[in-house]
Amino acid sequence: MKTGILTYHRFINYGGLLQAYALKEALKKEGADAEVVDYRCAYLENVGNSDLKDKRISNKRKLWKLAQFAQIKIKERKFGKFISAYLGVSEPYLSIEELAKAADDYDIMITGSDQVWNEKWPYDRAYFLDFECPDSKKTSYAASLGDGGVPKDKEAYYRKCLAPFRAISVREEADREIIKRITGRDDIVVATDPVLLLEKDDWDKVAQRASGRLKKRISHKKYVLIYTVNEPQVLIRRAEAYARKKHLSVVYLNPSPLHGGFWQFGTKIKDASPEDFVFAFKHAEAVFTNSFHGTAFSVIYEKKVFVETDSNGHHNKRAADLLERLGAQDNYIKKYGRELRAVYSKMREESLEYIRKGILDRE
Repeated sequence: MKTGILTYHRFINYGGLLQAYALKEALKKEGADAEVVDYRCAYLENVGNSDLKDKRISNKRKLWKLAQFAQIKIKERKFGKFISAYLGVSEPYLSIEELAKAADDYDIMITGSDQVWNEKWPYDRAYFLDFECPDSKKTSYAASLGDGGVPKDKEAYYRKCLAPFRAISVREEADREIIKRITGRDDIVVATDPVLLLEKDDWDKVAQRASGRLKKRISHKKYVLIYTVNEPQVLIRRAEAYARKKHLSVVYLNPSPLHGGFWQFGTKIKDASPEDFVFAFKHAEAVFTNSFHGTAFSVIYEKKVFVETDSNGHHNKRAADLLERLGAQDNYIKKYGRELRAVYSKMREESLEYIRKGILDRE
């Protein structure tokens, strides 16, 4: 059964690319002939990559991009290499009209995971499967509305697009209630992020392909890993205090000038490939992060982790929801006992069951 995935796979973001890879791999494990539909959404590529012409990008971010231009270009090449070698993408599609022609090539179309229904993002019809495609082919996996919900003036559009889907899953409980209310459907499923569908052994295969340069820099160290996607508040101080107490080195993954002058000591990894990203989590002694996918990979590798869920006015509800489901206390996971592993296994199995029955239509 040929299955096409429409998601944010070309945004230069570790979580975005790795969730696309994970969903494709999970579908393949279930016997689907899955590939990522290589839809080239200009907005996402401009925001995440080195294009400085897009008027929707803030001046602050453009200045940062200008200062980091060479580093961003290196990351673009590394992400592109991963996509070509391991993601499994279709031929490129440059417009919604081209996607309509492509729909005939697939038995199933999946939108998601990631914030494909976040109205503050590109609000691109493609991610609502709003093109000529039979309703019987339309499904979603762990699609997210982001933090803003659905504005009243857009509810009719969401209803028109989503109500006919054969199967719908979202990533957050709050999103299920919103989509249920808008569409009138009672069969909305909450599914876990795709990176959590794969086993540790699956991710080890990715980590093995990390660069020799990265391995040389950090593999001999016992280190605390710091990974942030928003400007941290107390996270850096806590991480550095923990490292001093435990006599560990510090590795900063993807440190950003946008996050202020926090980077005082330690090894700074500024241009990690997706494989390097997984390797850094696999070999850390502990992780301090304000990223959902930083939290997820810490859980996959059963690392002690502190998650700053509120950073500079931003509340990371996805990370907070995951921690709550796993029974974390005060945003810490310090040990992985039988009860936590059982909850994690249940999350994965319920989501795989949705893939089998809801997407692949198996009993």
